[in-house]
Amino acid sequence: MNIDMIFKAIEIASLVFGVIYIVMQVFQHKWMWYADLITCVAAGTVAFHNDIWATVGLNVYMFTMGVIGISKWKKLDGKTEKGALHIVRLPRKTAILSIAAILVGGALIFWLLTKTSDPAPLADSALLILTVFAAWWLTKSYIEQWYLWLVANVTGIVLFASQGLYWMSTLYFAYLVFAIIGIFNWRRKGQYVE
Repeated sequence: MNIDMIFKAIEIASLVFGVIYIVMQVFQHKWMWYADLITCVAAGTVAFHNDIWATVGLNVYMFTMGVIGISKWKKLDGKTEKGALHIVRLPRKTAILSIAAILVGGALIFWLLTKTSDPAPLADSALLILTVFAAWWLTKSYIEQWYLWLVANVTGIVLFASQGLYWMSTLYFAYLVFAIIGIFNWRRKGQYVE
């Protein structure tokens, strides 16, 4: 088995566990975080092999958010009626500061990536910064995280397709579909806590 076949298998594993993760996220299943950890390791390995540097960092961050999510969601368990999903209101100040940080941070990351071998610094920087905030908002159970995921997932589809990483592009397409489903499911079954 040559090295390219090994990385193609890792890319496919990223797709499989990523789909498992997003399906469980839609239904707020606590085991989603463990599927996320596996996805991060696989996707980070593929990004590293292809010099997509911001996405490497993104997967390290997402792994960390997975560990934090496990802890935070345990604290929210049992705070809703049976069958309801726990949702926390996004504070206006957090939304405004997050949007400002996305714009400034995205520009800075883009500039840094133009100094590396990254083949798509604009898409890679946008994917990184949007996912950083979407994942943080997810750990907080803000329903608005789904809107950040929509934009991030479209960006991921474009990024990976442009690099010939079609399994990864397929993963982000699945993420996009399930983000749309997630918005409706969280709105329909969500119950605000705190």
